[in-house]
Amino acid sequence: MGKLAGLLTRMVESAPWRIAIFLAAYALMMLFVGLSTSPLVGRLYIDQIVFTAVGDGWLHGLVPYRDLFDHKGPLMYLIQCAGLLLAPGKWGIFILATACAATTSELLYRCGRVTGTPTRTNVAALTCGFVLYGLCLWMGNTVEEWSLPFQCLALLLCLRILTGKTRRVAAAAFVCGLCFGATAMIRVNNDNIICGACIGMAIFLIREGRVRELWRAAGAFAGGCAATIAPFIVYFAWEGAPGNMYDSYIRFNLTYKMHWLIPDSFEEYLLNIDAMVGCFIAPVAAWFYDRCRGAQLFPTTAAICAITVGVFIRGPYYTHYFFMALPAGVLAVQLAGSIRRGLGLAAALAVCVPYAIDQRETPRNTRNEYVMARQAGGPPYSFFPDIPAENIATAELDSVYTIGAHWCAYTLLETGHFPVGRYFYMQDDFQNFNATVRNDILNEFVKANPLYVMSSLRFDRISVFAGQAEKYTLVAHDTAGSLNIYLYRRNDELIFSQGGEPRRRVKR
Repeated sequence: MGKLAGLLTRMVESAPWRIAIFLAAYALMMLFVGLSTSPLVGRLYIDQIVFTAVGDGWLHGLVPYRDLFDHKGPLMYLIQCAGLLLAPGKWGIFILATACAATTSELLYRCGRVTGTPTRTNVAALTCGFVLYGLCLWMGNTVEEWSLPFQCLALLLCLRILTGKTRRVAAAAFVCGLCFGATAMIRVNNDNIICGACIGMAIFLIREGRVRELWRAAGAFAGGCAATIAPFIVYFAWEGAPGNMYDSYIRFNLTYKMHWLIPDSFEEYLLNIDAMVGCFIAPVAAWFYDRCRGAQLFPTTAAICAITVGVFIRGPYYTHYFFMALPAGVLAVQLAGSIRRGLGLAAALAVCVPYAIDQRETPRNTRNEYVMARQAGGPPYSFFPDIPAENIATAELDSVYTIGAHWCAYTLLETGHFPVGRYFYMQDDFQNFNATVRNDILNEFVKANPLYVMSSLRFDRISVFAGQAEKYTLVAHDTAGSLNIYLYRRNDELIFSQGGEPRRRVKR
């Protein structure tokens, strides 16, 4: 047993073997847990349908925000483009997601090395991180998992400065700025770790009497942010869509945040707390670590954890949100184990067990969904392939507007065509945000003047389209369990009543 443990320790300490282990472990996770990233499953799920649709549209000449609406950052859609270009089907995103997870684990492993965590304790910490990753993964391909490598790289650089491994503060700040900008171009509130690290590093430099370095670091950080964000701003300005990007990604998200589901009971808050136990352990472990090692990790660790809890404690219990608490959980185990090995094991159990208990039904649900998806016939992604095939002529597929649940859009996308009218999902929810969003949805619909409307809801029961529904007639309806799809055709059968040629929305 001792020889086996020694062999495993040597393998982990060897970078090639360690990375190979990470890649193999996360590849299995992406195959059997991350169903939206798994090439073994033809179906996509909810948010991933939208991400892939916008990315695919970008590759076919459409501009995110201007032609296909969503409210995540443009780097998220660029990642989808890279996956689609890398390999056919879902293989590309599977490869990228596996590499992303392995990179996150490698960076966290190096955080443990910087803090002097014994190898076996570091392995326990990374095992804890693996468990948390699986619990948070949901269906995979989420904005949070793509944000993690950027956050963990910034965390590693800060730990190197705090432990005296380097004094190149400005260079580290520039890289952290790059990471902040990259995450902001995915989803800005996922920058929780970097925001906390900036506060902690400012305290550290002031306490060390290195105020001039603080100002230089601030400038370098700003430069890094600009270097990442500016190309996207220039691109959308070139395409004549900076206003669309601002309205969709900035203004819409501010409205969306105000409509975020807030826990309305102690039990719901407790679920969020269980998912972030590491954020409560890590500052305590850092405090005692500083006392034992003469280090200064506590202010930074406390700031990171406080911001993480502050951002996510009042949000809905969507498991993928808590990816952003994963580095704090791993760091808690590493710091506790650096003080005493038994404390590291106790921290690992405390971080994983409450969340695992709350998610105890997830493995069975994932397995059932995997089996159903593997057994499902018909084209990938599409629940209702016969609706467009039997009711819409090929020449008319360029004028279909989709409403409501995500599967309507992908039923159309499977035909090789994109929806018209910019908004292509969840209009029934978005209409309630404010008058500006509501009017924009209606105006985009009127401007598109679609020949067909394909909806998961009755068209005449969506209030934003009051006055428009009477112009359409129901021509097809299908159900699959509790799911519905309705197809309407415009009464006058004129595709473009306002003249002019439409922008082509065909996959080539």
